Amino acid sequence: MCSSLASVLRSRQAVLGVALAVSSGRARATTTDLPVALEWQAPPECYSADTIRAELARITRVRPGRTPAKLNVRGRIELEAGEYRLSLTVERNGDVLERHLASGECRALGREVTLVVALAFGEGVELVEDESGTEPKGDPTQAQNPQPEPPKRESTAAAASAQSAANGKQDDAAEGRRAAVFAGGGVLLRALPSVAGELFVGAELGWRRAWLAPELDILPGVHQPLERGVDARFDGLGGGLSLCLGQPVSTVLLAACATPGVMAVRGRSSGATESGSAVAPWYTAGIGISGTWPARGLIGVRLGAALLVSLNQPRFVVEGLGVAHEIPRLVPSFTSSIVLRF
Repeated sequence: MCSSLASVLRSRQAVLGVALAVSSGRARATTTDLPVALEWQAPPECYSADTIRAELARITRVRPGRTPAKLNVRGRIELEAGEYRLSLTVERNGDVLERHLASGECRALGREVTLVVALAFGEGVELVEDESGTEPKGDPTQAQNPQPEPPKRESTAAAASAQSAANGKQDDAAEGRRAAVFAGGGVLLRALPSVAGELFVGAELGWRRAWLAPELDILPGVHQPLERGVDARFDGLGGGLSLCLGQPVSTVLLAACATPGVMAVRGRSSGATESGSAVAPWYTAGIGISGTWPARGLIGVRLGAALLVSLNQPRFVVEGLGVAHEIPRLVPSFTSSIVLRF
């Protein structure tokens, strides 16, 4: 969660009750349309996208001489086990705010969405109290799916603000942690005499924007025919510990990683007068980039590329034939994997 956008929301929520009390005696100025790109999915008994826009116009106004930043808002409410669950993402100038809340009353979540979006505009938009103090009118879902009247409260907006403030710290702490496992495959170019397949499994532990990723790698066997009917075979087993930094961009999590590692590479020859076998350590350091879609959720698909630098260059020699293979200084790799998040 971006700290600048979250701090704006928390500071605005702390003074919301005072702002509404002061503004209740004022006549409301003409409100301009707020720059909001809204993507919304919810059951019929919940707030619709039109209702949210109408509520924003009802409780906000643009300060004189200010131009609000455009917000990109994506929200979804799902009914699970008799409880409504809200997932909300608000983007402003590259900053991202996310909320995940649950309630037994769907329309209460709709009011929460309206308040969070209104506060996300920052200082250019102020909150005002609607003089009628009523729920939005003209929502077609109301007639089709009437809801029981909720208990009266001192202020709907103030109650939603208190709920958001109480849940904010819990959401920040929960969303800051990161735990996942992944598995996949790829190719290494030039590491072995021909293109080498790669299989790997690993885990991710840390925080949402920075994490460590221990990994186990296997290089299946690659054959290389040599002179005089000699056949060479190479394979490898190793691992690494990557340090990664991530940044969500829309629905994709982009990451850059430093990837040190070590692998035991084995070379075997057969067909000569005597067969031979040797194992050499291969030390690497490198950088990698990846993209994981979607950025959140239980399962993600990841594509990655890396450039490995050989800190040593193992060389395999067959007696009587000379050098069979030497690992080069630079080794590119390309991978794909499945990520399972907890």
